[in-house]
Amino acid sequence: MRSEMLSGLRALLHVLNKRERSIFETHFFGELPPAEIARLLGTSSASVYNSISRARAKLRQERTRVTLSLYVRRRAEQGLPRRNVLPSPP
Repeated sequence: MRSEMLSGLRALLHVLNKRERSIFETHFFGELPPAEIARLLGTSSASVYNSISRARAKLRQERTRVTLSLYVRRRAEQGLPRRNVLPSPP
């Protein structure tokens, strides 16, 4: 299950720029604390925290986009309408 999660996460990393990706991978996969990453990259801990936060937000948004597109595709394959129009309220 963990390897499935990691492979899914790696598939989403394309949305990050080079710096965000390196910081995120070092923090998440390398399990280094932000202070250590800041020391390695010669930057401040606040910058690392900001990069991690931005990366998480981008990954969350990409995961939502992928999930919704898969849902719409499955509905289309089943012959269901793309959207459900609700009746007007009385």
